[in-house]
Amino acid sequence: MKNLGMFVVALSLVSGSAMASGFKCTGEGYNVKMFNLTSGATRKPAVLVVSHDDASPKTLLTAKGSQIRKHNKVTSVQYVTDATSLEAMSKVILQVSFKEGVEVIAEGDIVNGQLILVGVDGTRDVAELACERYLKN
Repeated sequence: MKNLGMFVVALSLVSGSAMASGFKCTGEGYNVKMFNLTSGATRKPAVLVVSHDDASPKTLLTAKGSQIRKHNKVTSVQYVTDATSLEAMSKVILQVSFKEGVEVIAEGDIVNGQLILVGVDGTRDVAELACERYLKN
């Protein structure tokens, strides 16, 4: 019982210090949410959800953890996942105009973004997005 009590205390300390960050993006009928788990300065992709106002069901894609690949570019961050649930699509890319580790974006700040849908034939459809910064302590 004592070990269980110690485990609960340790778990609450770990979960109490956990933080999350990410972006909530909208534009051209799309709603995209990208959430990271953070530990210090490290941000690890946790969940990417893509939905569209006219779709049925509205949620088009949900990717979690290792399904999301993060690429820091010169002027942006890209979150890439395979589009296994979307017919005729091979990849979904959320690109946010934000230089991670260089720029500081406060909770609620808006930055430009793009949702890039890559077809199995290599074509790209691009939707312009407004992305709101999400931070949770």
